[in-house]
This record gives sequence, structure tokens and C-alpha cells, in this order.
Amino acid sequence: MNVEDTLTGRLERFVSRLDYLVEDLVRTGADKPARELSEAVGQRLTELTREALEKLTGFTELNPKEENAWIEALTDLDMALFQNNGKNSWEEINLDNILERIRDYPDDIRRTAWKFRILNRLCSPRLSSGENEANVLGLARMAEKLLSKRRDILNKLGRDLTFKEKPQRIIRDEIKILHRSILNLKAVEQVAGCLAGEISHWLEKNADCSIEELPVLLFRCSNAAAGRAPWDELYKKAVKTRAPVHGGTDFKIAESESEKSGRNRFEELRSLVENMEAYLKTVAETSNLSAHFSKVVNRQKEIFAIKASVLANHLAENGRQSTRAADLLERAGRIAGEAWRSVENLRISSEKGVVRA
Repeated sequence: MNVEDTLTGRLERFVSRLDYLVEDLVRTGADKPARELSEAVGQRLTELTREALEKLTGFTELNPKEENAWIEALTDLDMALFQNNGKNSWEEINLDNILERIRDYPDDIRRTAWKFRILNRLCSPRLSSGENEANVLGLARMAEKLLSKRRDILNKLGRDLTFKEKPQRIIRDEIKILHRSILNLKAVEQVAGCLAGEISHWLEKNADCSIEELPVLLFRCSNAAAGRAPWDELYKKAVKTRAPVHGGTDFKIAESESEKSGRNRFEELRSLVENMEAYLKTVAETSNLSAHFSKVVNRQKEIFAIKASVLANHLAENGRQSTRAADLLERAGRIAGEAWRSVENLRISSEKGVVRA
């Protein structure tokens, strides 16, 4: 049995035939060979599942050389866009020819996630109740680490970006920060999402689950994900009729620090929105706006949307937004257009506290 056979369906067919063989052996009284064969299949599936999980989590730590080359190529493309007013064919050709493996990176994660899903669900019925519980706890602990990493990436992004400069000003180092952060965020989110799916599947199959540690772990995952629906729903599934978990989280910020940060971020968001509005008004009044330069403006809107979204993380308090913050976020959404929706996953603030345009 090979992990690469999972996507073709060959592995499932092979395991199914072995299961039929085990049943035939039991029917003919050959209990010992049946048990040995069943144990061998289970052991091999466990090994393959572990291999797939290791490969999957490995995608959240890119090889620095490959990551740097990819980021440099993307940054070159962006800088050429701005320097040449939208004419950037050479950089596009160069980007297209660089690092085939990294270009397919999101697809590699999806393929590996699918392999892990198949293997995990083939393996699970062969494990004891205790082994399955240990497995789901392991996935939850791994998810917590990934979601904490996601939060740290977003917080660092909020510290590293400039918000008071003119929005149309493009800085090479900042573009590199954006590309690197978003690449790593997407990887972490995809892998954590795969783990969430497997935990959810296990909870559906084990509705009477009484593992005390699981609700606590999923509560911390929900906090690290800061209101993102999949983790909130998982926590509710794990809690069921039990009293909800309160406190005991490492993700809370002191009230005074939170309020101070919120005030500072509000002023930065207001400055960013007002400057972008003024810039776009000037652009709209320019009669010789070319089709090429419209690409530049669209990219500026995308970068503005990311910055506004990062600032929005710091404006929600207990799932509520002040009226003035809500107004600013609505204006940001109108300015950015489709780009505002494309950065939805960058937000770590409560969904209840984010106004959508």
C-alpha cells in the first residue's frame, strides 16, 4: 500500500478487498491468520496516515530558499507594475518560469489534505476507542499551534506595515512583507482547516464523546482563530450539554492595553481611508487614465484592503463595533470594492464586530 495511491482510489479498493479476505478467513475458522492480516493492514494504514500528516504540517514551514525566491519574483512583478504604469510583461514571464513547485504550493496542500482525510477515515475504524481519542486530541493540539501561529503572523503584519503614509506609495520591503505573510497565512489556514474537518467528522461519529480536554483545546482554538466560524462550531459540538469553558486562555490582552491599541488603530484607519479617498478622487479627475494604469490602481486598492483589514482586527471589542468604526469600515469596503472581500480571511476580529460593505 502506498500513500500516493489514495487519490486514485486504488488504496481504498485494495483495503476493501483485504477486509473481505479477513471476513472469509473468519467464516472458515482461520481466526489467527484473519487477526494477523487485519493487524498488518491497520498498522500500515497508521504509518501512511502519519506520513501524510507529517507532510501536510510540513507545508506550513517552507524551505527559506524556495520561499525567498518566490517572494522576490512576486515583489519584482509588483514593483514593475508601479514603475512601468501597468506594463510588466517581462516580469510576468520571469515569474511564470520560476519555481514550479512553489507555484503549485496551494494545490500540493489540497492534494495532501485529501490523502490525509482518506487515510484517517480508513484507519479510524481499526483503532480502539482510546486510540481514536488520543488521535483527535493530537489533531486539536496541532490545530491550536497552527492557529496561534496564524495569530502571530497577523499581529506581526500589523506592526510591520505602514498606515500613515500615502496609500498610493509603494515600498519594496513592505510588498515583500505582504507577500510572505499572505503565503504563510494561506498555508496555515489550509492545514488547520483540514484538521478542523477531521475533528468535526470524529465528533459526528462520536456524539457521546466525553473527553474533558477536547472542549478546552477547541475553546483555545476558537480564541486563536478569533471568531472564525469553523472553530466556534467545533467548540459548540464538543461542549454539547456540558457547561461552556470560560477563562484559561492565553490570548486575552489587558483591557487598558486593548483600549489604547484600539484608539491608535482607529486613527490610523481613519487616516488611511481619508488619504485613499482623496487619492482616488484625484485619479478619477485625471482625463488620460490609461488601461494599463488602471491595473496599478486596482493593485493599490488590493494593498489598501489588506491594510484596512489588518487595522479592523484591533477595532472589535467583545463582538461590538462603535458607530464611527463601523462607518470607517463601510467606507473602506466601498473604496476597495472586490478586493475587500478577497481579504476576508486576514481578519482575526470577531465576525460580529466586522461590518461588511
